[in-house]
Amino acid sequence: MTHDEELQEIQARLARMRAFNRAWRKAGLPAPDELHDHAWRRLADTTGMTIEAVRLLRGDMARHHALATPYDARDILANGYRARELQGKGTTR
Repeated sequence: MTHDEELQEIQARLARMRAFNRAWRKAGLPAPDELHDHAWRRLADTTGMTIEAVRLLRGDMARHHALATPYDARDILANGYRARELQGKGTTR
């Protein structure tokens, strides 16, 4: 994978993570163990994620009680750091 491709992939991942967390907050912060998954289905529709991907994300949240959001802030920060690192290296490798 080239430098530019890796950077684009990371930036796209960051955008998806941030968009999903934003949509999750707008949906009323549904809990992963919520009995009615209407809010989670709405999130899948809103963000363009598959129901299966949302189900996996819910499972991660349920397993890791420390996760306050679907995508943990540490993951977002680590991806942001890597993107800035790649941007600092320029387009040649």
